[in-house]
Amino acid sequence: MSAERPIDAAAIYDHLRSRETLFVFGQSAGKTDALYPVLFRAIADDDYLFDLSCEAQPGQLAGLMLLSAVHYLVLNNPEEPLADYYGSVRPDPRLPGDVVPIFTAFCHAHEDEIIRLLRSRTLQTTSTSRAMGILLSLDHVAKQIGEPFSIVEIGCSAGLLTLFDHYRYDFGNGEILDTDDAPFTVVGKFVGKVPQRPKTFPRIRRRIGLDLAPLDPQDPDVRNWVVAQTIADWPAEVANLRAALEYRADIPIEVVKGDALETLPSLLDEIEGPVCVYHSQCLYQWPAEARASFDELLRRRGRERTIHRIGIEMVGDALSSGGATNPLPMEILHTIYSGAGERERLLGRVGGLKDGSMEWTG
Repeated sequence: MSAERPIDAAAIYDHLRSRETLFVFGQSAGKTDALYPVLFRAIADDDYLFDLSCEAQPGQLAGLMLLSAVHYLVLNNPEEPLADYYGSVRPDPRLPGDVVPIFTAFCHAHEDEIIRLLRSRTLQTTSTSRAMGILLSLDHVAKQIGEPFSIVEIGCSAGLLTLFDHYRYDFGNGEILDTDDAPFTVVGKFVGKVPQRPKTFPRIRRRIGLDLAPLDPQDPDVRNWVVAQTIADWPAEVANLRAALEYRADIPIEVVKGDALETLPSLLDEIEGPVCVYHSQCLYQWPAEARASFDELLRRRGRERTIHRIGIEMVGDALSSGGATNPLPMEILHTIYSGAGERERLLGRVGGLKDGSMEWTG
């Protein structure tokens, strides 16, 4: 078993609501002269902005919620002066050297709207770059589990990663894995050896997403909220995310609303054939007791049938330190639960907010 695991959720929230960690966390968002590091420092330094961020619901990452709420309003109000600093809105955004007073003025002017968003919405971040890790992991599983097999994504948000086999993949070395009508290209950023390109996409029998509050990508407002949760000066990711959401709006998938600890058991009862459960940057938000219950659920069910699990999650204190001391703070773990016991293998590591780099060990 891996020596490190995500720290307790309550500790994470305490960290992310502290000024010190907001500053450090901002360092992982990109270059120090990029927009979000400047705004993270501003939230940490300014009493008004810091207190405003703490209007976020308990259990939510306050600084990220404030930046997401403001980004959402900027996307909906592109005529605002603040929009000139957002690469998601302007093709040639202004440098953020003088953005703080404009950002603060925007927050004052839109305070009621921001508080409404902070008190009513939650972070359900997703990223098209995560699809590369899902592809490689499920290709690895397919070689052991047999095809076709069913997949269940825990914390599916808008369900973009359940359609991992609908996208085009560029491995950065001339190798491409393509599919008809792919809405965008996922570009791999590999540290060390580039993994071997899968010959084909794994064949999926049934794909199911589980989420406490599934997002409907057919709603333009929902699509804007999802986009607002990505970093504003990553125009390529913003463009991919929009394309993925518009594509997903036309592709129905099976989504089950509710707590995975309550909905997963009955799903496992009805799914026929091989199955893989996976999650990506999700379980760090769960309390330690819930994570332990999830482990035990899969362990118990594994005594009755073989269950494969892919987890792509932050480890140790990666989130509380913003990943500043670890450029690849997430592990990709493959766990097999069966009558023979529990086996776990490290498949690779993934970067945090900075650039989505991946080290694949397979």
